[in-house]
Amino acid sequence: MRQPVEMVDRRPGWRRARVAIVAATLALVAVTAQAGQEATRGSEGDFTLLRLQGAYIKWGAPRFGTGATVSYALLTEARRDPDAINCKAMTRLEGLLSRAGLDMATFTERLTSALALWQSAADITFVRAASPETSDIVIGAQAEPRGVAYTNIQSEPVAGRSFARLGQATVCLNPMATWRAGGTADDTTRTFELSRVLAHEIGHAVGLDHPGSRGVLMAYSYQEELDSLTEGDIAGIVRLYGVRPQSGRTD
Repeated sequence: MRQPVEMVDRRPGWRRARVAIVAATLALVAVTAQAGQEATRGSEGDFTLLRLQGAYIKWGAPRFGTGATVSYALLTEARRDPDAINCKAMTRLEGLLSRAGLDMATFTERLTSALALWQSAADITFVRAASPETSDIVIGAQAEPRGVAYTNIQSEPVAGRSFARLGQATVCLNPMATWRAGGTADDTTRTFELSRVLAHEIGHAVGLDHPGSRGVLMAYSYQEELDSLTEGDIAGIVRLYGVRPQSGRTD
């Protein structure tokens, strides 16, 4: 199954001197803005890095190939960001899960699987935050359903720096989309596998963009046949955070 996906948009927002990159994922129409993004193509595969006004986006030290610890949390109460283009209004995941016939334990397992894909490929470690307020990445449902899933990244460009300072990333899933956890899609229905979509959105939340329409997890089309990272996805995350040490990273 092929589903066209995303859009990258830029607008003033987060507090005064801050600008937010909004990466809208798995939308029903495909609109892309390529200006200001780095596209790398070679023997390792394709990847594209998010950039904002010439600045790259990553967590941790503002240098390529340096590791980071990134916290995440599930939304615990409704929130609204009037400055956002996507994920303007978010709510808890319970309604989405109830409609899909899933429970929170299943969602957590699929999220853990999605995080593990990136964590196993590069020197990036995900930890559960104590609350959404202190979390780097917050995951919830859309209060105003549209598309399939979106990622909103807040960042502040630093004058003279090649990397932007990150604030918080939010991932919002459409509760009206048809979700499943694992398994194979029924050809008679359009369903979206949670861990595939979450892994794609997390890729945006840590600094990756779309290199094209097909062939990698970060492509802007939902691809039922992809359930793991490709060489291009791995090359991109390693470019940002470096190779994961065999014994694990110590800070």
